[in-house]
Amino acid sequence: MIANLHISCYHELIPNSPKFFILSLEHYLPSLPPTVCDVFKAAAIDTWHRIQFSRSTPRMKILETTVTQNIVYEMRLLKDRYPALDYKLFESTDERANGDDLELSVVQFDNKEITYAIQSKIIYHRRGKYGVKLHEGYYSRLNHLVGKPPLQQKQVKLLLDYADANNFVPLYMFYNYVMGSRLAPAELYGCSIISAEYLKKNHTAAHGNLDEKTKFSQLHPSAAFPWHELVCSFINLTKDEILKKLSIETGGEIRTHRPAELMGNGWSEIELIPDTPNIEEQKGILITERSFDLEQYDNNKIQEQPPVFSPKFKIVINTLK
Repeated sequence: MIANLHISCYHELIPNSPKFFILSLEHYLPSLPPTVCDVFKAAAIDTWHRIQFSRSTPRMKILETTVTQNIVYEMRLLKDRYPALDYKLFESTDERANGDDLELSVVQFDNKEITYAIQSKIIYHRRGKYGVKLHEGYYSRLNHLVGKPPLQQKQVKLLLDYADANNFVPLYMFYNYVMGSRLAPAELYGCSIISAEYLKKNHTAAHGNLDEKTKFSQLHPSAAFPWHELVCSFINLTKDEILKKLSIETGGEIRTHRPAELMGNGWSEIELIPDTPNIEEQKGILITERSFDLEQYDNNKIQEQPPVFSPKFKIVINTLK
């Protein structure tokens, strides 16, 4: 069972009043109306401060699944408010889809599409004698294994296999916050990307999986990029230039696409639904929420199958051009 990401949008705080509320991402936009580049930067800044707030507030938790869903949710609301934004958002219809995995398809300057398969990981901070050590962070879930024995697989292998089978570029996206970082501006590294191949080559531990002790400072800014670069500067590069920047030695062909092709093939476009007192529609929303309660039950059944990388969301940039 898959839970559709229905988004209920409160268009007005007061009946018949103008829309004056501010979204979290909108708070960090440099100007209005925003560009896609602006939105991606705002998502990174917002993520940086969300993690800062969570990790500095006792007994609060934040997971990569939550961050990914927050980004998709607010991007969809921004799209409703600023229709000229050239992106569309899709949700997978695959019951095995994971809420922290996504695809990003970008139409480049030469009208060719490049798709990034992205595995998300959030930064963790160690707790010391005098509190949480926010001046450094590490990625303790890099060595994650998917599925149950004997079908269990390294998560990084599933990502690389998926990208290779589809001619996509495999990336990890890190959700970050580090107090006192000297990166400038540090907040833009709230969402950072790095090649999965680079991690496998340079940060594999003795146990044969990615090193769960890998630190933020080991990757930033030497090998990792703020994720907005994918749509702000990488969009003007050729495939070979992108692969070189990401330290990827091999890559599949870039395929052109027609936007209509994305409407099927396992993807459903995410739409807004109005807030309404209608009883039948409320029942539908409650059923959708109930499906989240059953997620763990479904995952137990899914784990009996061979594990695969199965992204939950897809962002398509420049679909209207």
